[in-house]
Amino acid sequence: MIDMPEDFYSEYSGLPFDTCIDCGASLLEGDVPYVILKNVVARETVFEMAICLTCVGQLQREYSEESRQAIEAWLDARIQSIAQPITEPDNSETSTLWEDVVAKPPMDIDRCRFCGTPRGDSHRYCMEAVCIGRQMVQVSDPSRTLSFPLLVCETCTGDVSEVISKKTRDQWNRFVEDHFDGPPGIELDPVDSDLMFI
Repeated sequence: MIDMPEDFYSEYSGLPFDTCIDCGASLLEGDVPYVILKNVVARETVFEMAICLTCVGQLQREYSEESRQAIEAWLDARIQSIAQPITEPDNSETSTLWEDVVAKPPMDIDRCRFCGTPRGDSHRYCMEAVCIGRQMVQVSDPSRTLSFPLLVCETCTGDVSEVISKKTRDQWNRFVEDHFDGPPGIELDPVDSDLMFI
């Protein structure tokens, strides 16, 4: 684990998130694992939250089985596609997008985990990290569907949104509307809150 980078601090307070947005559990003291989710549009954070893994599990159990299977299938297909060998145009050596995109050092949140689009070229993207206390957990294993922290571009989040059911989208939107406490002066449109990947 490493110290939490400021990319995952709250935009509102400028400090690490200290409570679970759902149950109110303290996150900075003790060993409660939690997820930080931030959505950024035009370099401005429009949605952010921290939620403990217990509450993540409860939320995900409310997703439709159809959506859970569709998300898993999308992730599996994306991982398979980026693991296919490609030949670099300027040399004869074969490399893989996996090496370039997924298996970089775990703190690489400068590009989309699934397609490699640079963060600076993304008008809109989401970032997720798994943390315990003031430390960020690093998970980087090519055999896993997801590695953390991760950044996902607008195109890839849009692709996932297309495969989830209306029931799941409505459930997520209700959760966001019930709990969201974002940066001051920003009115949340549910479309700005992309579904969590974890």
